[in-house]
Amino acid sequence: MQENYGLRVLNLAMNGFAQDGSEAMGKALKNNRTLLELDLSHNRIPEAGATAISQGLQHNDTLKILRVSTQHLEAYPAEGIMVSGSPFLELFFT
Repeated sequence: MQENYGLRVLNLAMNGFAQDGSEAMGKALKNNRTLLELDLSHNRIPEAGATAISQGLQHNDTLKILRVSTQHLEAYPAEGIMVSGSPFLELFFT
């Protein structure tokens, strides 16, 4: 996804990628400039993984829709995702 030149919508819901996948997603989001919509719902993202995603989102200004439903995240990483600096048009967080 880092070197993606055409993908605009990516649904990775229910993949269970947990910590390793979360860290990879954070790195990919940091450099991606084409993705507009991302669904990470139901992936058992741990606190450290949510932090990695939040850090990647701080450098991403193209993602407009983010779905992270049903993660059971604690308050800190959840707030990090919501205030990451990315100009979301829609944020689905339940």
